[in-house]
Amino acid sequence: METSVDVQKIARETGIPVAKIADALGMSNPEEAGLQEKLQQVSAPEEAWELYKHALPGSEFERQTLLRWLELVSEKLQQVSTLKEAKALYDLTPLGSKIRRYILLRWFELVSTPEQAHELYEYSPFSSEIKDQVLLKWTELVSEKLQQVSTPKEAQKLCRHTPNNNELRNQVLLKWLGFVSTSKQAHELYELTYSGSEIEKQAIRKLVSLME
Repeated sequence: METSVDVQKIARETGIPVAKIADALGMSNPEEAGLQEKLQQVSAPEEAWELYKHALPGSEFERQTLLRWLELVSEKLQQVSTLKEAKALYDLTPLGSKIRRYILLRWFELVSTPEQAHELYEYSPFSSEIKDQVLLKWTELVSEKLQQVSTPKEAQKLCRHTPNNNELRNQVLLKWLGFVSTSKQAHELYELTYSGSEIEKQAIRKLVSLME
């Protein structure tokens, strides 16, 4: 039953979408005509996302908006050429949508450093095929970078972007240990070792020797 309640005023004061208030009160959505017009004008994923927030869950308008949103994401994906663009598009994509996987694959193609691989690994869904692929590439990039490390700072940075793989991590830590020349450096290395590990003991011995 229609009422004279100003749902738009309530929406502004409470932050609750107009569509939800109208639906709860059994009213027609006063914004529907305007939203339909806006949907026809939407030209970017972020615009579609914003419009989607105003759709009533399960409504035809929500379905139409979601389809347009996914369409725009798909178009944008063809233009992605940098890591920043890939990450931004991923963040603008509907949760659970299949296209997210294709964005991650494009992101994967652009990765070239351990830091970049580490970030993508954190973004990748748990127990997914893409996460396994990222881990493999990440490990390879760390191994390559390890050969180029020539300072304690470089070794420390690489260690912070190394997978939780005991063997590889120990290789990085051992390389770092070879550059340590102050007790501060030794202590920084010690803090990144695994408790009870051999490399932890070596770091402690190095620290003690530099404090004498």
